[in-house]
Amino acid sequence: MNKLTVMVLAAVLAGVFCAHPASAQNITIVSGNGQLITALGGFAPMTVLVTDSNGNPLPNVSVTWTSTGDLDGNLAGSPTTTASNGQTSNYFFSEDYLPAGGPSYYQNTVTASTSNAATTFAIAQAAPNPIGLNPLNPAVTAYPSGTLLTYLEAGQVLTGQAGSTGSTPIQVFLSTITGAGVPNVSVQLVNYQSGSSVSCAGSAGGEEANTVLTGSTSTTTIGLATCFPVFSGAGTGQFYVLVGAGGIPPADPTVPPFNNLVTTALKLNVTAAQPGLIKIIQGNGQSAAPGTTLSPLQVEVDTASGSPVAGQQVNWTVTPAGAATLSSTTTSTNASGQASANVTFSSTASGAVQIIATCPACTSITTYTFTETAVPLVTVSGLQIVSGNNQTALENAPFSLPLVVVVNGSNNQPDTSAVVQFSVTAGLASLSSSSVSTNSSGQAQVSVTAGATAGAVTVTAAVGSFTQTFSLTILPPGPTLTAGSFYNGADFKPGSISPCSIATIIAPGLAPGIQGVVTPGSLLGPLPYLLASDAVSFNGTSAPIFNVANVNGQQQITVQVPCEVVPASSVPVTVTVGSAPPATVNVPVLAASPGIFQTTMSDGVSRAVIIRPDGSFVSLTNPARRGEIVQAFATGLGVTSPTVGTNATAIPGSEAIVQGLIIVGITNTAGQGEGVHVTAAQVAPDLIGVFVVSFQVPSDANTGNNVAFSIGVYPVGGAAPVYSATTTIPIE
Repeated sequence: MNKLTVMVLAAVLAGVFCAHPASAQNITIVSGNGQLITALGGFAPMTVLVTDSNGNPLPNVSVTWTSTGDLDGNLAGSPTTTASNGQTSNYFFSEDYLPAGGPSYYQNTVTASTSNAATTFAIAQAAPNPIGLNPLNPAVTAYPSGTLLTYLEAGQVLTGQAGSTGSTPIQVFLSTITGAGVPNVSVQLVNYQSGSSVSCAGSAGGEEANTVLTGSTSTTTIGLATCFPVFSGAGTGQFYVLVGAGGIPPADPTVPPFNNLVTTALKLNVTAAQPGLIKIIQGNGQSAAPGTTLSPLQVEVDTASGSPVAGQQVNWTVTPAGAATLSSTTTSTNASGQASANVTFSSTASGAVQIIATCPACTSITTYTFTETAVPLVTVSGLQIVSGNNQTALENAPFSLPLVVVVNGSNNQPDTSAVVQFSVTAGLASLSSSSVSTNSSGQAQVSVTAGATAGAVTVTAAVGSFTQTFSLTILPPGPTLTAGSFYNGADFKPGSISPCSIATIIAPGLAPGIQGVVTPGSLLGPLPYLLASDAVSFNGTSAPIFNVANVNGQQQITVQVPCEVVPASSVPVTVTVGSAPPATVNVPVLAASPGIFQTTMSDGVSRAVIIRPDGSFVSLTNPARRGEIVQAFATGLGVTSPTVGTNATAIPGSEAIVQGLIIVGITNTAGQGEGVHVTAAQVAPDLIGVFVVSFQVPSDANTGNNVAFSIGVYPVGGAAPVYSATTTIPIE
């Protein structure tokens, strides 16, 4: 293989392996929404979080910021890029103090957006009060509204139980000097101490924690913020209401910010959570033979409002006495408010056995009774599979049939009181239950859901000394294909494929077990028809495979469209990935699909692969010259003479000439695209699916690093012309 062939092949593979980053699905506000500053203030950062569809933070995502409204100023910059935690911030710089005598405030909307998601911030600046023209006295004022804040500012104490939410809200009305409400300004609660604390659960807030916004519509009362207090910790303390800080906690909570509106210090008293009720979590209604230890019995102690309470005593008793033993008669609730006890039936237990859990400190529901059943012992004489063996299912999908066994008793009848234990190969699948009691027919069954890994799964059913094994198989999912999954393999133009051309298929499920790129073992010789367990066929004809890739979660296969395929508006394409079910989709195949191979140059920009007359490659430091004949590399130029077969090169020593009319366009000095003189268009020697187009650079061609360049084809038969995506070349 000569140097030209190797370099062109490297350029081909560079284009083929190009992968696109995962797209952002959600963008949410972290902090900074609803800021209001006085004439002496400055805006804090506005911060957003970008996540994928599963809620995972996405780094290196570009976020575009725009500001609209009456407030003059500038953003620190746009776009910004998310950090490793998926967050990025921007600042707004107000240009000057606002004039007195004009509007009381100016407000802007700042939009942060990715390619497919957006969120908006509201920021505002208050003008000086025209009375006295004092910039420390803004023309926007926060007033207490409703009964609670007025009550607190009079020196009374806000009292609540830890874990509860107050039913009476703290309300603030934000008003101009004319009495008009100011919308979309943040209100938050700030605690002086770290022990007892109170925070906001709002009815008109944004996405930030402990933050509500003043109303912006008539249904929320413009300018009115409503914050329902949420209590935590225990003890006394102080807090204040902070307006316009955008949900950002002050660096020192004991020093209220000078550039925001705040209340005076308000008194707080948080009482310890009081147990109100005890309730069942698990373990009720079990049946087992005498002498059996049941699954743990578990209760939860909550406040009357439903918040778990830790450190509460729970007493356990058995009725009738002696029918069962307890692992402990007194337990204490954990941090989740839960307590449990293990229960073992006595050897003589029979019928209903009650276990009573009592919470002495609870004020409403103080006891809960578990009713379990001791079933007379019948010796198990056998265990057989009824149905469900030897099934298959796709990854993460349920197996269609339940696994059913029958237990035979020593009385030669189905055992209706046996408990069958089911277990599965760890991590490969999940069961609907691990312990199942037999029904009136002596049968026990479980449903099985496949895990995320393909392979063999063993489920074992056991009762006593008897076991039965179910053998199941998890299949990988087939690829998810649409007609939009097909791209030109050179310039990635959607839907641009034709016989003998290079095509790239991008879709989920094409390379589930691969990290990176898998290529044939050698650069020489024919391409394989099976690579990394993947195979592709067009209308039943196998396609040679250049590579199979999974880069940053994007899965793709690059193939040569078989030359035998007849162009049509609907050609069936089948993709098979390992043992997964094959996927078939109908796609249009064109008579020609020109695509120009590109390479990334020293400035990081992709441009066409061009060879000058001396054999050197065009680059920023070695541009093409006006008047010289250069060569470009493309795919999908249509019928040749003589024809070239699938997975084959041109006949050595011959030239496979393109039969359609080739058009090469380059921008001239007038900024207009013009056709240029094409000297040759033929199949590239030693390369599969690649063409060489030779053309003369016009004497009036535009110059610079990014002169527009494209290739078009009038296919044989008089069909309409087809054009490549436009790229660029450096010309001097």
